[in-house]
Amino acid sequence: MIRHHSIVLTTVFITGLTACNTEPPQNTTQNDVDRQVRETHQVCSYDDDSNLQANRPIDQAETWVLIDSASEAPQSIDLDAFPEDDFVAPFALTAFLAPSLSDVFSGFNVIYACTSEMNQLNQCNWSLSADENGGEPLSVATTISASGDYLAQVNVGDGASAELLATLAGTVGDLGNIVVTYYDEGVVSGTRQATRSANGAETVTYTSDTTTWVMQESSGCNGSLDFDSNEDGEVVTVDANWTFNGQSMSGNLTYFKTGLEGPYEINF
Repeated sequence: MIRHHSIVLTTVFITGLTACNTEPPQNTTQNDVDRQVRETHQVCSYDDDSNLQANRPIDQAETWVLIDSASEAPQSIDLDAFPEDDFVAPFALTAFLAPSLSDVFSGFNVIYACTSEMNQLNQCNWSLSADENGGEPLSVATTISASGDYLAQVNVGDGASAELLATLAGTVGDLGNIVVTYYDEGVVSGTRQATRSANGAETVTYTSDTTTWVMQESSGCNGSLDFDSNEDGEVVTVDANWTFNGQSMSGNLTYFKTGLEGPYEINF
């Protein structure tokens, strides 16, 4: 199984950084940060040794929302314990894992978020040349309200041919509550909304034309997944809940796919 860590953003001041032509802030994991973390919340997260930890202190300004317990819970399902002629269990497990594994890539969008440091540096407006971006120029144009709410637009290409890739809506300095809207040829292809409450509860909701899912977890690493997909007439649903005792997961999974006679259930 693949484990992933909550993505942490640290401030890097780059020599010669300007509003019209800059490099974005750099990503790093908590293993790379040699300083005391400013604690704003306690959440469920992997520690530096890739162990899931409940109530782990994080800094809201630096930590992207990922539902780490959703990638840990499926590892408690032992496929070797199922009969050899049970062909549904592997598909159910794959569907259980899919949202969390795909969502880890959302963390790449952290470079477009408007942090307090980037706001002070260039008001969260920056660009990369074609050479710097590996082929096409990229720019981030951000508008910020008096209250600190912002909308960042990420474009690739030059002038009239520039294409909108994504927008990020949030509050300056807050990586815990952001809406990312993805575009394909100018049309919305998906929306990811992440929230983090004061008590450390985190939620990620993803919506596209074919798929909708909601993953939730408490600061104690108890969580749930509600997944619905309808692509090319094939319906797939997953409903799962899990609890964490500090060492291991237990829970239940209900899976359905077009062609099955009814819902398929796994207790783990």
